[in-house]
Amino acid sequence: MRKRNILLILVLCCMSAHAVAQKDSLHRSVRLVTTREGFKAIYLDSTLSTTAIINKRLEIISARFYQIRDTLLTPLSFDLPGEYFYGSLRNSFSEKNRLKIEYFIRSNRYNNGMFSRIVYETSQLLSAVNPSDASKRDSIINDEYKRYIAYRLPQNVSSNGDSCFSKEEALINTGYDKKILNADSVIVVQSLDTYGTCAMGLLKEVILYKKDLGYIGLQYSLYKEPDRKISFQEASDLLDAAIKQTWGIIRFNKEQAHFIQSIHPL
Repeated sequence: MRKRNILLILVLCCMSAHAVAQKDSLHRSVRLVTTREGFKAIYLDSTLSTTAIINKRLEIISARFYQIRDTLLTPLSFDLPGEYFYGSLRNSFSEKNRLKIEYFIRSNRYNNGMFSRIVYETSQLLSAVNPSDASKRDSIINDEYKRYIAYRLPQNVSSNGDSCFSKEEALINTGYDKKILNADSVIVVQSLDTYGTCAMGLLKEVILYKKDLGYIGLQYSLYKEPDRKISFQEASDLLDAAIKQTWGIIRFNKEQAHFIQSIHPL
C-alpha cells in the first residue's frame, strides 16, 4: 500500500510539472529543478532573440547590438537586474576554437555588480552624486575608465614567471574602422591572467567610451583547459580572428538618446 502511495505521488508530481510546462509553452521555456520544498519552475524567456535581449540591456547606455553573418547567440537569461551589465556570446567559430566572448556595460548613471575593486570604489563615489548631475558622474566614470586600462597594461607575466609579451605590445592597433563604433575613445588592450599560462591566460579587450554615457568592454579569451596544447601565438591569432569577426557588433548610437527610465529596477 505504501509503495502504491509513493508511486501515485510521483505520478501526480510529474503530471503537475508537465502541466506547468505545457501551460506556459506558448510564452516561455520552463526548466524544472528539484528543491527541498519540491519542484520549482524556472522560466527562461526564449521568445526574445539575441539581438533583442542585448539591445534591451544596451538601452541604458544608448548603444546597440549588430548581428554578424556567423550568428552570435547569447545564453538565455533569467533577466536578473545584475545581468543587465554583463553577458556572453557564442557562435560556431567560438565553439570550434574553444574561446569565450563576453561583454560588460559600465553606465555612468546606473551602478552595477561588477566584481572589481576599481568599480566598487567608483560606485561609492557615484552613490554620493545626484543622478541628474551627468557632468560630475561622467567625470568619475571617465577616471575609472582610465584606471581600468592602466590596471590592465602591466599584466604581461604568466603564473610561472614567463613574460608573454612586452609592455609596449599591451596596446593593440587593429587598423579597423573605429568611427563605426560612434565612441569618443576606443582602446584594444591585451593582458594576462596571472593564474594562467601565456596562452590560456591571455585576455584581449575592446573597450569603448562615450562622454556622458560610460564605457563598454568586449572580452576575448580561451576556455581554461589545462590539457589543451596551444602556443601563445596560436592563442593570440585566434583571439585576433574573433575580434576581427565581431568588430562593430556593439556600437554607441550616433545620437545620444535620453536614458530609458523603464528598465529593470536596480
